[in-house]
Amino acid sequence: MKKLILLAIIAFSFFSAEAQLLRRSTVDDIKQSKIIVALTEDERLNEVWKAAIQNRWKFTEIIDYVPEKEAFKKVKSGEADYILFLNTKVVARSRDYKRGDYIDVYRNEGMAVELKKRKMTNGPVAGQYIPPFGDDNEYAEAFVNFGIDALQYQFETMINNDLKSNMKLYDAYNKNGSQLKDRTLFVLDGWIHKKITIEEVKEMYLGKLEVVPFADWKEAILEKQEGRAYVVVVPVPTGKSYIYLHYLMDAGTGHVLGMGQPRVTFGAFGYSKGNSGFINEKNLKVYNELME
Repeated sequence: MKKLILLAIIAFSFFSAEAQLLRRSTVDDIKQSKIIVALTEDERLNEVWKAAIQNRWKFTEIIDYVPEKEAFKKVKSGEADYILFLNTKVVARSRDYKRGDYIDVYRNEGMAVELKKRKMTNGPVAGQYIPPFGDDNEYAEAFVNFGIDALQYQFETMINNDLKSNMKLYDAYNKNGSQLKDRTLFVLDGWIHKKITIEEVKEMYLGKLEVVPFADWKEAILEKQEGRAYVVVVPVPTGKSYIYLHYLMDAGTGHVLGMGQPRVTFGAFGYSKGNSGFINEKNLKVYNELME
């Protein structure tokens, strides 16, 4: 199998915003810890957030669901060890650019499921980016469930592959790629690039593929449908732009079957035109490579 994810991609994506290097010792500590869940100020979102955790979180003990400020107080007092936090505004800030008498700064935002231990100004000890779902929460349920699955699978993969850190995590994911041959890949119709048709997508992909509306895509995730996989396009905010990570997920198990990230081009951490927030011809070729 060709190496789909270069070390530069991993380093850049993990350090570009709030996420940090995750070491195996930290994963082992999380496994033995008590986790408290921070609730948001949005009651509708809290319903989705709590239900997703109750249905999917299995890595360690969840002891309570409390408002954000109370969660950090309980960690400080020793009642809990880590906070599971839904960060709806992960901010990446660029360096300053001087334009005559003015200074420009680029700010990009994303979303992530995170584990934190200290006050909000500190970064998380572990995190999983998810696609932003907007203020109306229309897509929140599917995206949050994906995030919880993918975060836990980070931990499981590091333990099962005896990884010392998350720097080789994506290589370990890609070892699962051959399982795509036995899955029907669900592709969300709204994520297909406008320059290719549904028929072309089906022709380009070498496995079984269905282009589906959001309702069917969401159902596959929430019902943990066996024999199906799905694509999630996750924007990771950087100082001046976004890196788009394409996760190929097993709907039944919540495992990552591979990362469909196009290749890096060297030059100020530039990315090829295949670094797209949509599924295009280059991405489909990468998906096919995962099955080899």
